[in-house]
Amino acid sequence: MDNCSSVFTPLLEKYYLSPMYGLEFAIGFIGNLVVVLGYIFCLPAWKSTNVYLFNLSVSDLIFLCTLPELSYNYAYNQKKFNSSLCVVNRYILHVNLYSSILFMMWDLEENGWTVCRDFASLGVPRVIMIYSIVLTITGYVIPLMGLFLSSQKMVSVLVKREETRGKSFQRPDNCSSFITPILERDYLSPMYGLEFTVGFIGNLVVVLGYIFCLPAWKSTNVYLFNLSVSDLIFLCTLPELSYNYAHNLKKFNTALCMINRYILHVNLYSSILFMMWVSVDRFLLLCHPQREHILLTLKAAVCITILNWIWVNAQIAPLIVFIIQDLEENGWTVCRDFASLGVAKVTLIYSIVLTVTGYVMPLVALFLASQKMVSVLVKRQEVLGTSFQRPVKIVRSAAIMFLLLYTPIHVMRNVRLASRLPELNLSRCMVDYINAAYIVTRPIGFAHSAINPVFYFLMTDSFKEALQDKWMQIKRVIMKAF
Repeated sequence: MDNCSSVFTPLLEKYYLSPMYGLEFAIGFIGNLVVVLGYIFCLPAWKSTNVYLFNLSVSDLIFLCTLPELSYNYAYNQKKFNSSLCVVNRYILHVNLYSSILFMMWDLEENGWTVCRDFASLGVPRVIMIYSIVLTITGYVIPLMGLFLSSQKMVSVLVKREETRGKSFQRPDNCSSFITPILERDYLSPMYGLEFTVGFIGNLVVVLGYIFCLPAWKSTNVYLFNLSVSDLIFLCTLPELSYNYAHNLKKFNTALCMINRYILHVNLYSSILFMMWVSVDRFLLLCHPQREHILLTLKAAVCITILNWIWVNAQIAPLIVFIIQDLEENGWTVCRDFASLGVAKVTLIYSIVLTVTGYVMPLVALFLASQKMVSVLVKRQEVLGTSFQRPVKIVRSAAIMFLLLYTPIHVMRNVRLASRLPELNLSRCMVDYINAAYIVTRPIGFAHSAINPVFYFLMTDSFKEALQDKWMQIKRVIMKAF
């Protein structure tokens, strides 16, 4: 299928752009408004720096005011914009970066003043590309170089001043004393609590639904049941983590530390692996509707599930060794995260191998299965004239979910481990900033456990129908009792 934008673009616009723009508005608007009002009403004497910062905050504030409309339009897939709003919106957006109103006006004129397209979709590609390169150099590269050069000059001036006066003009080298505890208390703790609250009920309903409501199991149900059990067990570890981070408890029970970290990472890699097998199962079912393929049998699904658990446990086994070694070094009291364990170089090599085998390979398989499904469904659509897009959209949504949630945590985990390498000789402050960024990505990576129940209901109609039937039975019993 040559045109994939009909599936990918609307999904990304609705489930990524819309919430992200809304989040940026919610976070940025208050901060920039406080800054602007603070400069106007609270600062008695302005200096040159204040002028630049005030204009920067005004630019950001005006830009942020355009995001709610963009978020709404992407959420409801509204492609036709008011032409004036389109020009003003895109103008403000790019003036906030640099400027590009002329090309937008040409594009609106060509499209009858109705379709509002993004920068990269405007006009003649060659002309826009040349303009974009010039804009990137003049609007981004040159100012960025100026920023780095000025900071370098500041460093050299401060070093000379330190040598002369014997006084340090740099910030304290250890930033973790305030960054990490704040993030753990005010970000990790509530996020883990929220994920537990949202995910536990959904996964519990799914597990109980599979055990008590589904009369006949198929291969897909085996994978989804194991996935929900894995998520449910993982979610049960979050209240303890949330409590410890909220009260800044660094000393853990040794056994609890190992079990917690083991469950956390087994779930991380078993989830994407089981979802990969669900997508393969959906593809095989399209090719073999009568379930004559050996991998579509219940026995094969059980064997694959057992092999999955063995494979994931083999992947996580070295991590347990690293945790035990780290606990021994710290007197069996301090329980540290993956990226803070052991010798940085050894742990980094293991982390990269785990990223490739546990995340990249299953993700590629997930995307390939969805692509194969597309090619099969296109041929079937041409013959039967019926749309079969729903299963493809579900599988692709799962792939996009894992891509968006898993990529930040894997990238930042490896960056965090690399930052600990003595060869790089990074300052303590820089290492702490990288660690802070890694902390931010952790709840994002584990959010899949709260989202997965949506896919359980969408993947198989039989499970949804079985739950509805059971609910109707319970409802009738309650009605008779009263």
